[in-house]
Amino acid sequence: MRSREELGKKMQSQYFQYKNVKINHLYPSCALAAHYIKLNMPDCKKVRYIGMDSMGDELRSHGIETIGGTSGDKEYKNEPFKFHDLKNYKFDNDVKAVVCGIDL
Repeated sequence: MRSREELGKKMQSQYFQYKNVKINHLYPSCALAAHYIKLNMPDCKKVRYIGMDSMGDELRSHGIETIGGTSGDKEYKNEPFKFHDLKNYKFDNDVKAVVCGIDL
């Protein structure tokens, strides 16, 4: 998923040449997910996200603390989370939502 900032840069590139793009007029799915959480889950201050780092950037730009992403987790020495790790996983009770996305 691309953040609004990344999407804006892409729209201004040589390929699209759209020079008057305004970030607040762009609605990638990660921005919509962040907006949904802020609007409908006001007690949700922290989420685990599964996806590109730009998804985390967008969530954080809305004031949401994040863990996860494609860079791995500190609790797993920056290695990707693996299914067999689930049996020993200590769930973070502050996480109130999981956001998953992919951008091809």
